[in-house]
Amino acid sequence: MVNLVQAKLYYPDQAVSKIDHVRSIIHHVIQELKIAVQWIGFDAFYGRETALLGSLVKMGQEFIADVPDAHQVWLKPFQMRVPKRKGMPGRKPIHARPTEEPISIRVYSRSLGRGDWQTIQVRHQSKGKLKARFHRKDVYILNPLTGKKLKLILLIRKDPDGTIKYSLCHAPKYIRTRTLAYRQCKRYFIEQALRKAKMELGLNEYQTRSEEGWTRHMALCTLTQLFINTEKLRQKKHNRLRLSAGDILRLIRLKSIINENPIERLIRLILRKQPFRKRSLENLFYLRI
Repeated sequence: MVNLVQAKLYYPDQAVSKIDHVRSIIHHVIQELKIAVQWIGFDAFYGRETALLGSLVKMGQEFIADVPDAHQVWLKPFQMRVPKRKGMPGRKPIHARPTEEPISIRVYSRSLGRGDWQTIQVRHQSKGKLKARFHRKDVYILNPLTGKKLKLILLIRKDPDGTIKYSLCHAPKYIRTRTLAYRQCKRYFIEQALRKAKMELGLNEYQTRSEEGWTRHMALCTLTQLFINTEKLRQKKHNRLRLSAGDILRLIRLKSIINENPIERLIRLILRKQPFRKRSLENLFYLRI
């Protein structure tokens, strides 16, 4: 279950950037709300911000951040040194630079062989199990906050359709590749939850001219989503029913029209159509309506 915790309105003409918004949201959730966050996931827009990643490492917060394929990393540890230019024309260098040359993630991915990949089951889907190939590698980036190298884990995912996704991860060294793959794939369900909130709850259908009106709309949608997710868990636990957000919304509409238990009524309607024994289905009580 995925539920929206907080949302902020972004004004492009203000000095506060989207990265600043992310920092404030993370601080509010972890420091003020005291929510136990196991890891944080970013898309490539935020993952390429090395200063943001460096601040999370300083906090000791684990994360998995998607990055574009042109992102530069170092495959070996490097030191920051001022290059020497004896006997060469031009100004004398005064700024320290890495002693090793970086490489783009795309170029590194192309150098991998068949034996460098591990096939892992990603998740279940309607057509069966979805599997993908993964590769992990310890890499280094330049932390702009400290001016020193920062060690991260590069995770590359290659789907059967040829799609490739790149992520930089901060996690314990002993973490398994399967766990990193699980975390990387969790962003799919976040996107699905936001899509469902727009389709079923009207998350993006606000018509307001003030930030207060927008905040109220988002708060109502968030509370509604929380109620739906709570009801889905309750029905699964007590009635062994797997309900979607649309199912629960239809049940609410049905409850407002007729004065009886809508779940029992819908189940009776479904049981009348079944070709097998209704009693066995009632005992199983495992339907998705």
